[in-house]
Amino acid sequence: EEGNPPARGEEGRPWNSALGARRVQPLGKADCHLPADAPQLLELPQDVTVELGRSALLACRATGRPLPTITWRRGDDQPLGPRPGSRPGRPDSGVLFFESVVPEDQAPYICEAQNVFGKVQAQAHLLVTGHAPPQIASSASTVRVLERQPVSLPCIVLSGRPRPERRWLKAGMPLPPGSRHSVRADGSLHLDQAMLEDAGRYSCVVSNTAGSQHRDVQLVVQASGVPTPTITWTKETNALASGDPHYNVSKDGTLVIPRPSVQDAGAYVCTATNAVGFSSQEMWLSVNTKPRILVNGSHEADKPLRVTAKAGDEVILDCEAQGSPPPLVTWTKDSRPMLPMTDR
Repeated sequence: EEGNPPARGEEGRPWNSALGARRVQPLGKADCHLPADAPQLLELPQDVTVELGRSALLACRATGRPLPTITWRRGDDQPLGPRPGSRPGRPDSGVLFFESVVPEDQAPYICEAQNVFGKVQAQAHLLVTGHAPPQIASSASTVRVLERQPVSLPCIVLSGRPRPERRWLKAGMPLPPGSRHSVRADGSLHLDQAMLEDAGRYSCVVSNTAGSQHRDVQLVVQASGVPTPTITWTKETNALASGDPHYNVSKDGTLVIPRPSVQDAGAYVCTATNAVGFSSQEMWLSVNTKPRILVNGSHEADKPLRVTAKAGDEVILDCEAQGSPPPLVTWTKDSRPMLPMTDR
């Protein structure tokens, strides 16, 4: 009634008249009021630093009457999603969950709680660490090949996180679909038979979300020669005979060593000769072998050796190891590794 004090709830707070309802009955009238509150944040979202590929969670809780709806949005005006790897929780849960973060997830995020009496918001930052731009191994800037011979242009990725994507260009343009080029597992661009029209500038472009790098290589295709040249091979100035059972020279001039050994390592020179002139190319062959431990300089150690020494005298235990590349030698005593340097 006019002039009466405002009605109050059980806790002494005034009721919001917007929710008041009046019902007229034959015996009089009655007022019904429901309590109402604007939203308040009970738990503020915290800044989170997470490694690339790990999960992350942003959370905030709010109260209010009626219960407010909680929504999330990015503070950089980019769309929040949905995106594979991230999913928001229920609107009233206040949870934003990332199953596997990527560099694009790094941003400020705003939590907003809203009901009919107002809204309140708070901001938190998600920082993604552990990503790095790709690095490409150095390689020859020019590759020469005879016409109709196979050739590969290397592109070895040393590092990069997330895993970089690799693509090849020729003269700045993508390679046409259905071309004779193929990309091998190691990323190299391969041609089974190089033709004169394959010559040109090729670029290997490697990129991820952290950056990109490219490496250019010039492919020079040389005519095979008229008349057809004769192919010969030499190893350290010694000519390799085509009838040697250890070597096999195919009709196209390719040298094949079926079972290479350490003695086959060294410099090889391929020479193409005809009546007009000659062309040579040197190649180096390295042969890796498993380690071998030698005793007394010649015999391989198959059985344990017994050494008897007098207490206090110096004892030397020889361990000569051979292999390519040179093997790493370690010592153990009673199956326990020994430190490289000790007082004894």
